[in-house]
This record gives sequence, C-alpha cells and structure tokens, in this order.
Amino acid sequence: KVFMTHAHADHFEGLFAVLDSLEVDELWLPERAGLKPRARALVQLAVRMEVEVREAAKGAVLAPPPGPARAELLYPFIGWREQLMDSESGINNSSIVVRLALGEVSFLLTGDIEAAAEEMLVAGGMLQRSTVLKVPHHASKTSSTAAFVEAVDPLVAVTGIGENNRFGFPHSSVSARYLGRGTTLLWTARHGTLRLCTDGFALSIEQIHDRGR
Repeated sequence: KVFMTHAHADHFEGLFAVLDSLEVDELWLPERAGLKPRARALVQLAVRMEVEVREAAKGAVLAPPPGPARAELLYPFIGWREQLMDSESGINNSSIVVRLALGEVSFLLTGDIEAAAEEMLVAGGMLQRSTVLKVPHHASKTSSTAAFVEAVDPLVAVTGIGENNRFGFPHSSVSARYLGRGTTLLWTARHGTLRLCTDGFALSIEQIHDRGR
C-alpha cells in the first residue's frame, strides 16, 4: 500500500518513482475528484500499472496488515467536508491520517492536517497515545493544537522541514509545545534523513544522512 496523503506536490511527486521502483498493490488517496493534472497523472500511472486506487473519503476499508502489525485509517471519513466550514475544507485538511502499531509501539502519520481536522479527531475520540508522531503540516502554527498533542502524547515527534525554509517551519510555538512536554522533536533540516524501526518493544532511530535539504 502506498499513500498519497493529499494532492500537494511535496507529498506526492516522489510517488512516481515509488510506483516505478516497487511492486505496489494499492494507491490510497483522499478522493479522486478535483485533482489537478500532475496528481491525476500519478493516478493514471497507477491504473496503467494495474494498481488498485482506493479513496479514503469514499469509505474504502483498510485491510489489516499480515502478521501482528495493526493499521487503522482514521481520516478522512465519509462526510468529512460537510463537518468543516468552507474555509477549513482545503487540501491540507483532506490529508489521510493512519495509525500503525506493532506490539507496544505505534506511529501516527498525519499528512498536513490543520487545526480543524485535528479538532474533529479529538472530538470524535479517534486518537490514542502514539509513540511516534509525524508532526502535522511540517510543524506549522496552523496545526499541532494543544488538545491534539495532549491526546497523542508522543514520545518522539518527527517532521520533514527544508533548511532555511521561507515558511519559518518549525514554528517556535509548536516546537515549544512538544519540547515543553518532554517530547523529542526531530526534523530533517537539522537531523537529516531518519529511519525509525521497531520490533514491537523497542524503538530505534537511525540517522541515514547527517543533514538533509
């Protein structure tokens, strides 16, 4: 399974190479409607390669992975857009959110969801404590609300951030929110490419490159 969390280039351009290099059974995306040409091209490539295309917001069911691992598709769900104000229902808030777990170790992958989607997840009681959090929206001030971070209570928070990026990521208030509760905060511009692995009991973090762009 490969997940295009949402239709922004920094979250799907690399998937052309993934589809070309790996044997893939399913391509997941929030929904096919309204995709711009480049994102449509990715879907069309998947179709040509006989990869099944699954739409999370259309009610697609995420089958359990083999073995003892667990996977849960949390968002988007049917009718997600109707629960948000028009100003909140943009591409970022359509991001697929998946929780993966093995034994006592879990990973919450959040795409670029912002405060409105976070609040929906919190209000719906859909969040559990997770060992590792992929920080929503690159540690932007639009995300990582206090209630969301409290609900997830991560041991480690990781985010992809470009060096000297023009957006000012990570936002100082977001960094303070994680660090103030004792969460280890890692980002690619400072710590390089990271690989996080677990056997279900321990968590290992491997630094693949000293620094990343």
